[in-house]
Amino acid sequence: NSCAKRLAQIPANGGTPLAEVYVKMLPLLSSKKPDIFVTLSDGEPSDPDAVRMTLKSYKNLGIKMTAIGVGRDTLSATGIANNLKYLGYEKTLAVSRLIEIPNRVLSILSDYWKIMDHSFAFIIK
Repeated sequence: NSCAKRLAQIPANGGTPLAEVYVKMLPLLSSKKPDIFVTLSDGEPSDPDAVRMTLKSYKNLGIKMTAIGVGRDTLSATGIANNLKYLGYEKTLAVSRLIEIPNRVLSILSDYWKIMDHSFAFIIK
């Protein structure tokens, strides 16, 4: 699909290019308008200010931005999740064991599902 091809063109440079990914996905998500967007990240974005601005664009579309900070241990995962919260995500969670990710994602979805029926999108970095 064309979105996957565009995302594959983003070079890895040691930082997490979240803003670049979000900008490339914005046209697709503007047309699909998922209610929930879940991001998994193991680090800091390469451009925090651009992420903040892009998150506002997504929120203006009515998309609930949620992030899961993934770290090697509880302390690092919590630090990543706290940094993601500071960027403007509506909800953040911390995960230090990969086996926890499916249950965390399901808990996010079930929280939103209790309110109403939703569609969702994922980005994994």
